[in-house]
Amino acid sequence: MVGSAFPLAGISAPPASAKRWQAPRMTVPARVRTADTGVPAKPGELERYVRAALAATVTALVAGKVTSEYVGSTFFSDISPALLGVACGASATRAAGTDGSGRTGLLVRLLACVYALLGTAFSFVDEDAYTNLPLGPGVFLPYAASIAGVLLWTLPPRRRTVTAAPDA
Repeated sequence: MVGSAFPLAGISAPPASAKRWQAPRMTVPARVRTADTGVPAKPGELERYVRAALAATVTALVAGKVTSEYVGSTFFSDISPALLGVACGASATRAAGTDGSGRTGLLVRLLACVYALLGTAFSFVDEDAYTNLPLGPGVFLPYAASIAGVLLWTLPPRRRTVTAAPDA
């Protein structure tokens, strides 16, 4: 095997006349594109809610596990659920492709609030500090902080319209 590119492996080099290998192109299936323009269609409202729910589910589980490490601490037991709410709100609005305003944005935020509450409850249950779902007055503040985190956070930020000054 004289002239082999990899003599120890027993693989010979391709002939010089061989066409260079190209990776196959990834294309969007025809059913996703609009018929006349070829541009991918925007997702429907139901698809946006499903995307938001899937993203918020994963975020609530991961952030709930992290938040469970701070259950019972003095300062972080109230701050970490707020960060959990921020993470749920951010992931849900990003996955749904909304800025949090309008009817769809409001429903996505409501969905993120539900998952933030479930993530906070998961953090209490995971810590094993409570045997049942905690609903007592001592856990009101973490639940309120998680809802506040969702409602006060907007991702992506709202776009500002900049108007050019008229030429004088």
